[in-house]
Amino acid sequence: MDFNDLQSTWKNENTENVKLPNHLEKLNSANMPLEIIKKNLKK
Repeated sequence: MDFNDLQSTWKNENTENVKLPNHLEKLNSANMPLEIIKKNLKK
């Protein structure tokens, strides 16, 4: 698949039902468990 095919597929994709979180804190909290594991591995 070349870039043009990928771009046309992306443009044709339905985006009406996509819901984004209201706050970036929700996104950061989703990564929190991984961050804890990373910090513990570095010790």
